[in-house]
Order: sequence, then structure tokens, then C-alpha cells
Amino acid sequence: MSNYSIKLNSGFFRFAGISILLLLTLPVFAQQALPRQYEYDAVGNRVLRKVIQLRSAAGDTTLVSQEKGTTQQQSDFFSDNIGDLAVTVYPNPTSGTITVQFEQSVTNGQYKVSSLAGHILQESTFCSSSIKIDFSSYPTGIYLLNVKTDGIAETWKIVRR
Repeated sequence: MSNYSIKLNSGFFRFAGISILLLLTLPVFAQQALPRQYEYDAVGNRVLRKVIQLRSAAGDTTLVSQEKGTTQQQSDFFSDNIGDLAVTVYPNPTSGTITVQFEQSVTNGQYKVSSLAGHILQESTFCSSSIKIDFSSYPTGIYLLNVKTDGIAETWKIVRR
């Protein structure tokens, strides 16, 4: 009879432990990396915090606005301001055309649609209270929509299903 001994490699178990630890802490760091936008009053007090969360499981984009302790959650559309001009963008995510609706007519506006890599896919000027932008020719993914009115610009993430 022969004796066989099995020697366990302690390096493997050390690697497995570190991997498990990283997998458990990764969601915490990912949540902290969400894009945030803050607005301040004239004195420097923060009055508004906006966080855009992409939720792939539910298939929708949610804009969470926290203003003076209240939280609003909206799916399929979100509202924002460009300067003093209120803007609503819908539907987001989209499988075709999105609408950018302004509270009043814009006389000198322009928009750009670009990929996350920074390639400009579409750009145009407009003079109206709403614009429609077609995303149906783009592959599934995340795009950036930059809208500029009266020298003030705002950028949003648009999800193409």
C-alpha cells in the first residue's frame, strides 16, 4: 500500500478570499460612482441634488431629485432645468424617438447626440418648444444628449433599448 498525501495550496485560498471580498464590496463602490449634479443658492447653500441611476433589471432610467428632504422618482421621463427654462425628456429608455419638451419656445437652441466615447452622431439647431430626436438607427446602448439654449448647456444620458 502506498500513502498519498494531498497538499493544499494556501495561495489559492488567499486568492479566493480576496475575490469574494471584492465581489461583496463592488456594489458599494459602484453606487458611489453614480453621476451627481448639485445646485446652490446665491449664498452657497446646496438646495438640490440630482442622481441619475440606470437600472438594467427594471429596464428603466430613474432620476432621483432630493430637494429640501423630499425625494421624487420618475421612470420613463425626467424633468430638469437649463438655466431658468424647465425641460422634460421622454421616454427614457427609448427604442425609437425621444421628445425634449420646453416650458416655453426656445429661439436659439442646439443639440448634440454623442456616444459615450465622445463621437458626435447627430447635431442640429432648433427654434421651438419641443424637439423630437430619432434614436432608432443607433445600436442598443447609452448615449449623451447635450442641449444648449441661450449659451447654457445641459447633458443627459439616454438609454437606447
